[in-house]
Amino acid sequence: MERPADSRSQPSLDEIVTRSAAAIADQIRRAAALARSEMDLQIGVAAALKKFAGDAKITLEGHHNVTIATGRPDSVYGSVIAEYKEPSNLSGR
Repeated sequence: MERPADSRSQPSLDEIVTRSAAAIADQIRRAAALARSEMDLQIGVAAALKKFAGDAKITLEGHHNVTIATGRPDSVYGSVIAEYKEPSNLSGR
């Protein structure tokens, strides 16, 4: 299927994700390195995802520490659930 003429200059979301993935991963690694708590990491990841959403011109709403079903995940982005761990617990991995 051919793209409309006016959308050729607009990258697809897949292209934006591919182009942004390494930078997002670096931001998350930096946040993990600086984090002293689970909440520090959660805030750093949320900031990286917010920047990506702005660059991609998409709406990405995070809901944090909310009860769903029978659990209480750290963050929920649409149908993606994020659980964070204390940075010191990850040092050996």
